[in-house]
Amino acid sequence: MHGQLVGIALALLGVVASAELLEGPRVYLTEADKTRILGSLKAAETKGTYGDTKKTVLAFSALKELGEKVDVNDACKNLRISDNSISDLYYAATAGCKLKLSQARIKTLQAAIDGGEMADAYMAVSAVSHLSDEKKVKFDGAKVLLKSLKQPDGTYKASENSGKADAASTAYALKLTRILDPASKASAEPLLKLGKAVGGELYFTVPSRNRTGNVRLPTTSLVLETALASTGIKAAQISSIASFLLGSKYVRDVEDIYHLVHSLNLCAKNKVHIPVVVSIDSGVVKVTDVKGNAVSGVTTALVKATNIPSKNTIKDSKLGEDGSLPKMAAGVYSLEVQVVPEKEGVYSKQVAKRRITVKAKVVPKSAALYVTRSSKITDKDLKHLTKYPQSISEDLIVDESEHYLHLKFGLAGEGKKKPAVEPDQVFVQFTHVEKGKSAVFLAQTSGNVYGLKMNLGGSDFTENTFGPGLYHLSIIVGGALLEKSYNWKIAELQVKWPSENKPDSASESLAAKPEIRHIFQQPARRPNVVISLFFTVVVLAPLAIVYVGIGYLRLELKFPSGTQRLWAMGFLGSLIAYLILNVMYFLVLNIFQALAGLGIVSVVATLAGNRALNFLNAARKTGSGSKKND
Repeated sequence: MHGQLVGIALALLGVVASAELLEGPRVYLTEADKTRILGSLKAAETKGTYGDTKKTVLAFSALKELGEKVDVNDACKNLRISDNSISDLYYAATAGCKLKLSQARIKTLQAAIDGGEMADAYMAVSAVSHLSDEKKVKFDGAKVLLKSLKQPDGTYKASENSGKADAASTAYALKLTRILDPASKASAEPLLKLGKAVGGELYFTVPSRNRTGNVRLPTTSLVLETALASTGIKAAQISSIASFLLGSKYVRDVEDIYHLVHSLNLCAKNKVHIPVVVSIDSGVVKVTDVKGNAVSGVTTALVKATNIPSKNTIKDSKLGEDGSLPKMAAGVYSLEVQVVPEKEGVYSKQVAKRRITVKAKVVPKSAALYVTRSSKITDKDLKHLTKYPQSISEDLIVDESEHYLHLKFGLAGEGKKKPAVEPDQVFVQFTHVEKGKSAVFLAQTSGNVYGLKMNLGGSDFTENTFGPGLYHLSIIVGGALLEKSYNWKIAELQVKWPSENKPDSASESLAAKPEIRHIFQQPARRPNVVISLFFTVVVLAPLAIVYVGIGYLRLELKFPSGTQRLWAMGFLGSLIAYLILNVMYFLVLNIFQALAGLGIVSVVATLAGNRALNFLNAARKTGSGSKKND
């Protein structure tokens, strides 16, 4: 019973201890990163400056943080400081430039302190504290501002007009309090509660007023610097902030570069907690700080190694004295590495979960090649042998007499043993030397023997390759778990075909074809022009006869009087419109336009004709009645 209680107690202690382990950053600032950052700073420089005073000071400060030599006096000479800019005065003073407080500068600093903005008040007080003439500026307005902008939860607003507190204003307030009262010990816990934790990273942001783009990096840097100088920040928070910083290391802006480098230096040198980075390089576990410097005074242990596809835990998973991983078969593994400090201090117990791929050595071994008349190999067929990386020296010709290709090859693992893993990709490639184009075919496998049997006169080959000519025959081997991929040229093939049955190449079959031209029925021959004109005259002759006959017979065209005259003219006009519509249909109108016009004219002809004919009928009856009376 006593032993069971002891076991339960130890298990509970183990759970508590594991809960306190930190997950550090996954990467660190490499030498390549430092070179890239220095290149970005150099590219931004123009005659010793980087634009305005702020960026110039931050650029030179970043160079100092990176270990570069910077002459502060020369840097200050290149600054163009505006007496009316609180930002210029702040950055110049904090950079160590020797400034004299003129009346204009005193007025600018005092206005910033009394202006009601937390950021301006901090910069003004900080600038004055770096100068010898600080007694000329009064700090009473800053003390009043701290009281008025403080919130019940210990955070601060940017100004009276701000809706809520933010991280930058709270950080400025804590730094300002420390300047006004060096003996004060403010806690950073209210400030750290304003952060956002996402995916193991902790960052801080604020609505930007004077800077476009992302303000996470400058704000997080400000919070980290303030919190480390205060109390209340925890090791887990520093590790999470370091993870965010290293995840944001690909920066180009001068301001972002300074805040990144400055913050990483704070993570690497502070009295609270120094996060370490566990990395695995060439099978060796390395423990460094966020800047890539080796960490001493800690021990590492491989807690667990699990094969991800099979979910099997590797036994005897212990690190070597130099941090080397135990020997593991090829595969993808999940490793859990624990870092334990030898003494309590700035280093804490950390656990790192890393995913690695163990690769195996697989190389081509030997190959055998046959060119035969049939699909089966006989004793009479010549066998061509070669070993990696050599090629077959004999000339191989493929024509109508021998056009079957038989290829067999094997692969070997480390020490000429059977490969530990099967390659993902094993192909046979035909490359047309003259055209520079390649066709790839999948190699068949039977155990550890791979091969390809192909009729080079069949459609599988001719429709996917590029016609007769000299081909390079190569074997391609690759895979995700292979240390190296191979492209082994094993032979040269001269492919020949008779001209009368030369197979079409893939490029020729896909080439542009001649344009298709449709031939329609040829129109019939037209008659002679004289005949056409004669028939035209014959068709128009009746009109001429009518016209002459009216004149010869002395006929007169009389219209009725009154409203009946309009109906008669409308009826005759509709008849003329019929003739014109027929002519227009022959010349320009289509059938639908002609039918529409015909419908309109028909309505007019029907109404007008009905009235006109009724009038004539009535007039005829009246005339006949008067004759009978006579």
